[in-house]
Amino acid sequence: MGKLATKRLKREVEKTLKSKSLYQQYKSVLRFEKEGWSRKESCIKVGIPRSKFYYWHRKVELILKLKKPGAHISATHFRVISSRPKYSPRQTPAKVVELIINIRKKTNQGAEFIQHHLITKYCINISVTGIYKCLKRAGLIVQRKYHEKKKLVYIRREYEPGEKIQVDTKYVKMRNGRTVYQYSAIDMATGIVFKWLYENIGPDESCDFARKLVNFYPFRIKSIQTDNGIEYTWRLHPDIKKIHHFTVQCKLLHIEHVLIPPASPTYNSKVERTHKIDKQELWNKRRFNSFKSMKRALREYVYKFNHYRKTPSKDWRAPVEYAKINYRLNITTLRLPVQ
Repeated sequence: MGKLATKRLKREVEKTLKSKSLYQQYKSVLRFEKEGWSRKESCIKVGIPRSKFYYWHRKVELILKLKKPGAHISATHFRVISSRPKYSPRQTPAKVVELIINIRKKTNQGAEFIQHHLITKYCINISVTGIYKCLKRAGLIVQRKYHEKKKLVYIRREYEPGEKIQVDTKYVKMRNGRTVYQYSAIDMATGIVFKWLYENIGPDESCDFARKLVNFYPFRIKSIQTDNGIEYTWRLHPDIKKIHHFTVQCKLLHIEHVLIPPASPTYNSKVERTHKIDKQELWNKRRFNSFKSMKRALREYVYKFNHYRKTPSKDWRAPVEYAKINYRLNITTLRLPVQ
């Protein structure tokens, strides 16, 4: 027997026992009255208030009027019926709930995104809390176990376009098990991303990505921030004395190369977050047989990400639109390098 069925059975048993108890109390008051006690004294002896007795006495009289002559009262007539309304006028319509569930299943986005989508596309205005409750009732919210964290004061720094670009790499698996490597970059100010796929990973690929990066962004890049991987630096290999190729390439492009502390991916949190978004919205949705088809799909995805993907952190604007309004950049379209 399931938990819900057990709860219902328990509730029914409680109601039955309560109705029997009320019936016995009512009968006891009537019995004491026959013995010569007053109604007030009878209620005191039984241990119930007179208002409770009169409430059930009125109901009994009404039942007896409706029944045939000679009919008797039983404990079933003393069942407490819930006065809760069966329908609330402020309840979310079933069609809207179905629409919310469909949007959640298609996009896998949260309540804020669904609220914005409903307002812009369907002209339906529902609170974020209402949408969250609809998703929770539908079983689409996974409850996470959170640990108590220290409350840290975080001061968000304001960047200018091109002041700092976070760069990182990740591997992607093809259908046949082959591994390819994705280089990712994001501007800290505008949120404009640039991504490119390579068949191998190393200093040469990093240098090529840096050159493509400079040609892609519509503003001058001042610094690039990376982790301590061998494709970017020899920092964790003190036995190698020569200068890394990527450092030389950054100097030739007049760009400062900034390294984050070892084993501290939170310093590159923005580009790491884009990797998770890539996995959810691109690589988990499709399986690719060829490297060429993967590059084509990533190219289309980067274009959509920069021109159409709206987020609450940018006042529900896409990165290109946000850059135009907030930094007054003259951007028509971002042209990706030729494959």
